[in-house]
Amino acid sequence: MLERAEPRGLVACHSPSNRQLKGTAAIERVTRGTGWELDVVEDVSHAEVLERKHEAALVIDQFGDPPHPDGIGVSAIEAMAMGLPVIGRASRPVRALYRERLCPAVLIEGVVEFQAELAALAVNEERRQALGEDGRAWVARFHGSGRALEDLEALGACTELVAA
Repeated sequence: MLERAEPRGLVACHSPSNRQLKGTAAIERVTRGTGWELDVVEDVSHAEVLERKHEAALVIDQFGDPPHPDGIGVSAIEAMAMGLPVIGRASRPVRALYRERLCPAVLIEGVVEFQAELAALAVNEERRQALGEDGRAWVARFHGSGRALEDLEALGACTELVAA
């Protein structure tokens, strides 16, 4: 897993693969006045994305209008593996699913709640650290190679690999 560097301050990183689908314009609006400097990382190498995430204290995954996107994406899982807390927008059913799976990403549906959560995270370093640690553990548990093999085994796939 990727190691997390010390954050350079209250920087929230957002690395959209598609500005419209990921709600980048909305993220730029909702972060104003929350105590966070937004670093939108795009049109750079993956190595640069990782470096900029390392410098952040938090990652904002996506804030698109449902139904697209809804939940967390690859960037969020990558950030949690780095020990970074993640916040994003998700519908009620998707939030329930992630809660059921004990996912520590902070998933919010509405704009006002999103801003309030960002403001609260700005002043609570202990909570950010706990979310980061929990996220890292969650990714190891649910997205590690061992877990993937278990899931495939449960589906009856790759029996040759398991027998080998």
